[in-house]
Amino acid sequence: MTVIRCKPTMVAFVGILAFSTLFCEYSAAAESSPRPGKPASKPLFRDPVYDGAADPVLCWNQQENKWFMLYTNRRANVPNTPGVSWVHGTPIGVAESSDGGATWTYRGKAEIGYGQGEFSYWAPEVIAHEGVYHMYLTFVPGMHTDWSGTRQMIHLTSSDLLKWKYESTLTLASDRVIDACVSRMPDGSWRMWYNNEKDRKSIYYADSKDLYHWQDGGKVIGDQPGEGPKVFRWKDKYWMVVDVWNGLGLYVSDDGVNWTRQKNNLLEKPGQGADDQVKGGHPDVVVSGERAYVFYFTHPGRRATEANKDAHEQRRSSIQVVELEYQDGVVTCDRDAVTYIDLKPPVEPKTDAAAASGKEYNACDYGAKADGKTVCTEAIQRAIDVCYFFGGGTVVFSPGTYLTGSIFLRDKVNLRVDEGVTIQGVQDDAAYPLVFTRVAGIEMYWPAALINAHYLRDVKIHGKGTITGSGKMWWDRYWAMNKDYSAKGLRWIVDYDCKRPRLVLIYKSSNVSVEELTLKEPGFWTIHICFSDHVVVDGVTIKANRDDQFGPSSDGVDIDSSNDILVQNCDIDCNDDNFCLKAGRDADGLRVNRPTENVIIRDCIARRGHGLITFGSETSGGIRNVEVYRLKAYGTGSGIRFKSTQGRGGTVQDIQIHDITMQKVEKTIDLNYDWYPAYNTVPEEVRKQIEAEGKPLPLHWMVLMRQVGQEEGTPYIHDITIKNIESVDSDMAFAVAGRKNQRAGRFTFDNILIKAATAGTISNAQNWTFTNVKIETRDGTKPQLKNCDNVEGLE
Repeated sequence: MTVIRCKPTMVAFVGILAFSTLFCEYSAAAESSPRPGKPASKPLFRDPVYDGAADPVLCWNQQENKWFMLYTNRRANVPNTPGVSWVHGTPIGVAESSDGGATWTYRGKAEIGYGQGEFSYWAPEVIAHEGVYHMYLTFVPGMHTDWSGTRQMIHLTSSDLLKWKYESTLTLASDRVIDACVSRMPDGSWRMWYNNEKDRKSIYYADSKDLYHWQDGGKVIGDQPGEGPKVFRWKDKYWMVVDVWNGLGLYVSDDGVNWTRQKNNLLEKPGQGADDQVKGGHPDVVVSGERAYVFYFTHPGRRATEANKDAHEQRRSSIQVVELEYQDGVVTCDRDAVTYIDLKPPVEPKTDAAAASGKEYNACDYGAKADGKTVCTEAIQRAIDVCYFFGGGTVVFSPGTYLTGSIFLRDKVNLRVDEGVTIQGVQDDAAYPLVFTRVAGIEMYWPAALINAHYLRDVKIHGKGTITGSGKMWWDRYWAMNKDYSAKGLRWIVDYDCKRPRLVLIYKSSNVSVEELTLKEPGFWTIHICFSDHVVVDGVTIKANRDDQFGPSSDGVDIDSSNDILVQNCDIDCNDDNFCLKAGRDADGLRVNRPTENVIIRDCIARRGHGLITFGSETSGGIRNVEVYRLKAYGTGSGIRFKSTQGRGGTVQDIQIHDITMQKVEKTIDLNYDWYPAYNTVPEEVRKQIEAEGKPLPLHWMVLMRQVGQEEGTPYIHDITIKNIESVDSDMAFAVAGRKNQRAGRFTFDNILIKAATAGTISNAQNWTFTNVKIETRDGTKPQLKNCDNVEGLE
């Protein structure tokens, strides 16, 4: 059983443009690459009979495997219809789409057969539940030249979305009610929101346990008059859009009961596209995976000096669509941008299987094949969505290998990958849709990870099985792009232009754990914890490299502008930082200004990789209150590593590192304030080529090139305690390079033994204290101090 409108599966379409040796083919990068899907027609649809399509609602036709749109068909082109009689006597039109909502064709009108004499049908609402379509329809008896008359809400059912059977007339708050919207609540009941015209056109609600019997609940929103409410679940919140005749009022709620109004209306500002140069009205909203779309109607002729006329041009209406954007809790939309769309079929839960399996949902019951050949993305996503739909539980797998693209977890839905089960990422860019995220310190569009926990609570990803990203395809692409970009002076941007999916992403989520799994061969980072809190990574083994090839940028665990994090009992072999703490970079990181804080990392092993424990280089938001202990490193590049650069800013402070053992690390203590100094400029010949092609610089290039002032952009690393450290067979004991304008300050070393080939250098440091520190070197050198002040106890 399902709410067709609100429970679609994840879109999995379009990826990254192939790299070419010609710069003109790769300079566009993220923002100029099309969003996943096909460009929607503009206008999206015009009714060929009355030219008055309005009040759209979309639903998936399970019998015909295509999307249907039902709409009020106002009689815009019918002559001799005085007053507003042209919006009366209206049928319900039907259009269909076979390409995911990008183009629509007229199918006919719905056969309703209710009412005698003259009457009107307005504003259909359609959902599906256990194989039956339910329509809640505004019925207006009689023909009216003004807005008088009663309005009733009637309930109809259908098996095909075309022929409808009358079930009942609902008893609601008054005899003038219009514009129903129905959604399922977390407890399995149903809620209807509607407009009560007798109470200043306020929004009321009613509840039902079975879709047939409804109990009115009273007013829910009355701060402004409005009609056509549409409620949808997105980004872990409930949202309601209401047509307020000045665009769409937008409300947000955590529980679907208490609502807060967003400051700015949607679709208030007219667009510039065909039939879209007026305000938008009476919408439907369809959520497809991580993306949400508003389907609305316009009166194209109601603008400028022609707005007050009453002719066909002012009466006609067109359907339009625009994608919603979400950032920092605010929802917006750009109706002048091309809308790329590919709506997927919604979830059709198997109620018998769900009941039989209790709280476990086997992906194989929803079509997943364990043969390592069949792409199972939609089947796995369906199992996740069904589990969520029934209140949460655990999605499991029968033994075998499951090939998949990006999958998106939901609140209270655990993913268990047992021993003998492998989740394998498909090597196909189109299987990892672009999402708005943070990557390598800036916010931009980037491919979704293989396993995604976005805007979630209470999720566990666990088991003794394996998740592999099949990263070699993206590694090869990266090395090719790196070579060509470096030759053009663009090394600083290749990490962003070469879009590679992460393996596991925990993004803006809370109370999430990743446990016991073996994670292999990510396209990019392995576990990325970003803008999240109360996350545990426990007992995870990461094998990021192949036997014959290292994976570039294959960080182990990245903790990024997140708080209250525990990482323990992990074993990591990778080709970049093993355990890394980040907080954004440069101007964008300073804008977000969110620290990483309250972190514990303990009882872990680092093998190959660039750093046992690394702070930075993305330090802009600050890193503080971190304890790291009982870690072991075997052959890691650096042991204890701090890195940042001028322009990044931020403070790394209050760090406790103790009880660490290291063997054969290259640098035991590594601190660098000039790690890859900022050189974010576009060579003149490249810029001229882009300008000659009439293209702007990609948005994320501009973000990275944004200058930061000297004071704000100087990082500061201070108040660091390092004790009980043993490092043997190291190449170098110290590689410390602070900055003259901001020395690394207040470091305390206690009970340290380092056996290295050479001692190395400490430069631009102040207030460093050494107690019981022994540095034994094969070349007999002692650490060289350069431009240091108040360094005590170092022999």
